[in-house]
Amino acid sequence: MDKLRSIFYHGSSIGNIKRLEPNYNHLVGRDVVFATPNYEYAVAMAVESSNDDLEIGYINGEFTIAEVYEGAFDLLKEPVYLYKVKSTGFHQHPRLIEMEYIIEVPIPVVKSKRVPDAYQELKRIGTTFIPYR
Repeated sequence: MDKLRSIFYHGSSIGNIKRLEPNYNHLVGRDVVFATPNYEYAVAMAVESSNDDLEIGYINGEFTIAEVYEGAFDLLKEPVYLYKVKSTGFHQHPRLIEMEYIIEVPIPVVKSKRVPDAYQELKRIGTTFIPYR
């Protein structure tokens, strides 16, 4: 973890959070808070969607979002909230992808930001979008 940033991001569709509380996650089998060092990943994960809607990840180092069905990108055209948290205590889990980190305790928010339109923000920072074919 020495090469990671001291600040991680947590994305949510809910605003005005001062402290992130652990919630049950079936993949790790316990209550956790998720965060990531990757801003773009946090923005995309803040949107209420699933793998049945969008495929989110990195292809050859480029952040990419693919539509699973026509019109799925519309789910991204919503406001989201990004929360900065200290990365201390966060760790990876073998059942999670490499940019996802977890912690089992409540964590205070260092700073928050409202993003008016997740799709426009992802576009602005250079996300590759793959439309449904």
